[in-house]
Amino acid sequence: MTKINIRELSRNTKDISERAKAGEYFKVYKNNKFVFSIVPEEVETPEENKNLEKNSKYGSFIESLRLLQTKSTDANLSSKVDEIVYGYKD
Repeated sequence: MTKINIRELSRNTKDISERAKAGEYFKVYKNNKFVFSIVPEEVETPEENKNLEKNSKYGSFIESLRLLQTKSTDANLSSKVDEIVYGYKD
């Protein structure tokens, strides 16, 4: 994962987008604080998604998140999921 700052992203958007399209991951920082990630799009068919959920060790985790997302009324759910999945707080 490549670390870049907001200014670098704004100056080199085309280059960074091409690199992301080619498979490179980026973490974007502003004032030395993490802001967001740029990740390459993973193209999967719906059938591949089903197989991932059934056969992957993460399948039950993915399904649990999906259920939580549809049943929760917690306004801070997104932040809580980010903290669990990515290990950071807003």
